[in-house]
Amino acid sequence: MALADWDDVPSYYPEGFEEAEVERVQVTRERLSGGRRREIVRDLVPFELSAQVIELLFRDDGPEADLLLIATADPALARLVGLVRAKFQKQVIVLGVEGAQAEALSEVASAAEVIPMPPVEPTDLEGIEKLVPLLESLEQRKRYLNFKYIRETTVRKLDFPERSFEAAERLLSEAIACGLLEKRKIEDKYKPGEHFTAYALNRESEWFERYGSGEPAPVHDDPPEEAPKKARKERAASNGGDRERGDRDRDRDRDRDRDRDRDRDRDRDRDRGNDEGDEKRGKRRRRRRRKKSGASNGGANEPMPDKLADGSGGKKKRGRRRKGGNVHNQDRVGRAYEAPSRFLMDPTDDLPAVSDEDISEEKILRGLENL
Repeated sequence: MALADWDDVPSYYPEGFEEAEVERVQVTRERLSGGRRREIVRDLVPFELSAQVIELLFRDDGPEADLLLIATADPALARLVGLVRAKFQKQVIVLGVEGAQAEALSEVASAAEVIPMPPVEPTDLEGIEKLVPLLESLEQRKRYLNFKYIRETTVRKLDFPERSFEAAERLLSEAIACGLLEKRKIEDKYKPGEHFTAYALNRESEWFERYGSGEPAPVHDDPPEEAPKKARKERAASNGGDRERGDRDRDRDRDRDRDRDRDRDRDRDRDRGNDEGDEKRGKRRRRRRRKKSGASNGGANEPMPDKLADGSGGKKKRGRRRKGGNVHNQDRVGRAYEAPSRFLMDPTDDLPAVSDEDISEEKILRGLENL
């Protein structure tokens, strides 16, 4: 039997299984909400296939199965294959397709075979014609292309009757099936022993010869090797010096522009013969005086009452401290206004002392009953 979402595959796939007298099982994909930005499509084929294997092993009628043949490229089924072999002592052969064989399945299976995938004729020739120049431009810009990046760029750049990720995925699937776009396993230089999947144009394909430019694949220069520590330090020091010089030049230019604007405003006000410029300059002088006086008395821009400034009873002042070591004015005033009742209390008054013996539980309970 063949398990798939048959509503979402090309029409010639079901016809081929019917000709081979293979029973088709419909497994609809579920679309889950992944938040505001996207949808998550969950493929239920691995779950249904696991259920079919369990049903086969525990069926009441029919001959006992000694060998299972599973055609899949999903590495999530590796645990199922291992359990069938270890717990039920069955042989499990895994069939994979060319370019999509999972190593995890090959390691746990009794045997693994790869089916060659001959190229198929694409159904959307117009889309393939538009896709080839786009892929060439992407290869010029980036060294490696992943499927997600190609799909998103296809949706944004190409003119489709249906602008969606599903339409872009169908077009890219046809490009892979017809041999135009091929997968490559690239070793990750940052993680030795691990590989990632990259996609590239197959320039030997007939579709590239028909719709492509005919130019060879672009050659991207490898990143320069790491320089010795001494050279790196010297380069960092020189870059730091250049940055400092650039900052100084920028500050000097800003000060010069500010002085020029101030002189221009003063000349303009003088030519007009009004007092507006003098008023502005007076405001600026008063503002500078206030700032200067505030900086001299520890940041207090306005005079404070003695009782508020002293805090509570001459205790040690707490709060945020400025660079000069003075207590921040805001904290001092804020604490003074937090509890104004302390200014109304006479410190010489004796507060009544209450002991546990003076508390009557019966009176409390009677008072609660009367509420």
